[in-house]
Amino acid sequence: MQIEGILAMLIPFAGIALAFGIVYVNRVQATKEEKEMLDRGFSPEDIKSIYEAKKGGKHKKERDPYLWIGAAAGLLIGHALVLTIKIDKLFAYLVCAFLFAGIALLIQRRVEAKKE
Repeated sequence: MQIEGILAMLIPFAGIALAFGIVYVNRVQATKEEKEMLDRGFSPEDIKSIYEAKKGGKHKKERDPYLWIGAAAGLLIGHALVLTIKIDKLFAYLVCAFLFAGIALLIQRRVEAKKE
């Protein structure tokens, strides 16, 4: 009985260690890539532009508000569904949040296309 309790307490610590390990390995790999690019003659500005393109570039900051507003609207609609019809709460919340976040991202793409 005590061993089960100890193992249950170790699960959060293992999760934190795993998350830290993933972030650490990712940063070490990125640093190695940057050093390799510098050795091959890339300028720091070129490296910065490459990493910005990987992360979504300038459009990421424009995309985030649409995503959060869509997810929040989805959660509200999911809550309304839970209150009005007999449906599983987790299912309603997740499906509506992802659906409305996706719709918001589609709207964001159309707005972005019209700007360009």
